[in-house]
Amino acid sequence: MAWQRLFSNLMSLGAMRVASAGASFALVVMIGREQGPALLGEFSALQSIFVFLQLMPLLGLHVVVIREVAAAPERSAEVVTSATGLAILVSLVLGIGVAISGTMKPGTSPDFSVAAMLVGIAMLPTAWICVAESFLIGSESMKALARWNVYENLARTVISIALLLAGFGLVALYLVFLLCRLWLAWAYWTQQGVGHWVQAQALTREEFGRLLRELPVFVGIMVCAASLNRLDFLLLYAWSAMETVGLYSAAYRFYELAMMVPTLLLVALFPSLAAAFAQGREQFSGLLFGAVRLALLALTPCAVLGATFSPVLIAMFGKRYDQAALILVWLVVSLPAVGLNQCLAAAMLAMKRQKADLCVVAVTALLYAMLLWWWIGRAGALGAAWATTATALLQPGLRLLILRRELFGAQMLNELRIVLVAVVAMLVPMGLLWRWQPYFAAASGLLCYGGGLAVMGITPQALLAMCRRDRAQGAV
Repeated sequence: MAWQRLFSNLMSLGAMRVASAGASFALVVMIGREQGPALLGEFSALQSIFVFLQLMPLLGLHVVVIREVAAAPERSAEVVTSATGLAILVSLVLGIGVAISGTMKPGTSPDFSVAAMLVGIAMLPTAWICVAESFLIGSESMKALARWNVYENLARTVISIALLLAGFGLVALYLVFLLCRLWLAWAYWTQQGVGHWVQAQALTREEFGRLLRELPVFVGIMVCAASLNRLDFLLLYAWSAMETVGLYSAAYRFYELAMMVPTLLLVALFPSLAAAFAQGREQFSGLLFGAVRLALLALTPCAVLGATFSPVLIAMFGKRYDQAALILVWLVVSLPAVGLNQCLAAAMLAMKRQKADLCVVAVTALLYAMLLWWWIGRAGALGAAWATTATALLQPGLRLLILRRELFGAQMLNELRIVLVAVVAMLVPMGLLWRWQPYFAAASGLLCYGGGLAVMGITPQALLAMCRRDRAQGAV
């Protein structure tokens, strides 16, 4: 059943993300407290470069691999083999570029260029990891994907923390990173058996040419989407001191933890929507609107509470990071918009509206770059947070405008109205009680949020009934 698969995938990916994010967060806090903002800035800059590039070996065609494996599994060998060849070629170029760029940044420590070279080498195993994970997502093998990612992240974090405590620095951290990437690539090829689908006879000119024909649109989507994801770090890295990057990184790590929910929704929802779209519009719409509701209901209280308790959260990094509290406030208030945008992005790609999706991400990426250029120069890390939030609010608005005639109308407005009523019910007691007792005010706000949802007819029983209706309709 569609909802059963979606929830199962969400649980598997959720466990992976929680474990991985928790491990990464522990490592970042350790670096920030023990080494200070400068080293944290260098570490975060290289991590941001890697995150920006990690899907680029497929030049955006990971979406095609996922969609083809989900919709036509009998063609998996042809798709995986052609994608692997393309990814290896691209990763060689990317790796060389990263290694060279590490020698060109002034004001960094001597270890920075060596660490950048290690990140460049890590692009080679990442090419295969990108293909293998696209195959596993398309075949909805989320448990296997989650298991191996958790193993890699936990091993990398434990070893890295041990090396930090022993007095090692940036080069040791990225050597561990490279070794763990190699181990994960080996695990996918052998232990998970994805290497079975790489077959020399399956590499045909027709399949490779078909991938290349789809390349222009998807590479545009990928570059723009990657820019929206990490352009703030890259421009701070280029225009600011490493201490500024470190302050922004401290706030961004909490934002990144909260971003797990919309990211999980996109990854888990896309193959289910692609399959549902082939079954009919009614099933597709029901699955999408249910996902939109879940995203908005989960992320809205996270945004309010994250902004409220930002000084308490940032205090985990120590006194040197107090300025990051306001940065965190501006970042977390965009979470509901990010969740809505991820659901709509998955819908557009499942409907094969990739050209419309490219228009959205291209326009918002251009605006994002302009806002970052304007605001970073005037407010530093805080300006980067302003630009990130403004862009996050624009994206779902553009998607709703494009899809308004095909799919949306009164039903989407009703979903937004439900959340708005619940948020107002949450903010009223928090505003009245905050001055006297912040924690009691937060608890009261959550209770009123639940009460507001109940008044609008959103209860656990109603959500379960929605899943039962989906099962009764014979959703695949």
